[in-house]
Amino acid sequence: MTTYETIPISTSPPGFGSLTTRCPWQELADVRALGRPAGLGDAYIRIQTNAARFSMNYVIIVLLFVFLSLLWHPLSLIVFVASMAAWLFFYFLRGEPLVVLGWVIRDRVVLMGLTVVTLVPLLKTNATANILISLSVGLLLVVVHAALRRTDYAIVEAEGPCYSAVGSAPASVQSSR
Repeated sequence: MTTYETIPISTSPPGFGSLTTRCPWQELADVRALGRPAGLGDAYIRIQTNAARFSMNYVIIVLLFVFLSLLWHPLSLIVFVASMAAWLFFYFLRGEPLVVLGWVIRDRVVLMGLTVVTLVPLLKTNATANILISLSVGLLLVVVHAALRRTDYAIVEAEGPCYSAVGSAPASVQSSR
């Protein structure tokens, strides 16, 4: 006789990994949401809000730039692919918070640690210039997008599942809830 069990559903908050917390690419690429910031303060708030909302998407974009720059450096590409396993396990596909010795490790700490664990071995290979240039281009593209994307589109759906993969919403967004 066969028995059927229920599938466990994670009750973890949406801020802990899992590609399901990634915002849809259509939302990221919505040109109607783009506009010039009123000043540096507005640009800073937009960058903060959009970095929280689209963090998983932005990480994917930057990693894609680095990956493309390494296509002509086989050793660096092997190191990068190996580090991608760590990214998948500890950041993208993790459904629960990372707990080490009873301490919950915040996603920002995981993100910074994975960045170091990826960049240090890569910079030891002979592709340092390619890596730094592609990283700079990827980060510049992300910052420009985050500064140009209006946050009023993000605030409407601030409670959505893709709201924050890294940390919580900036104070300006939390106060408007």
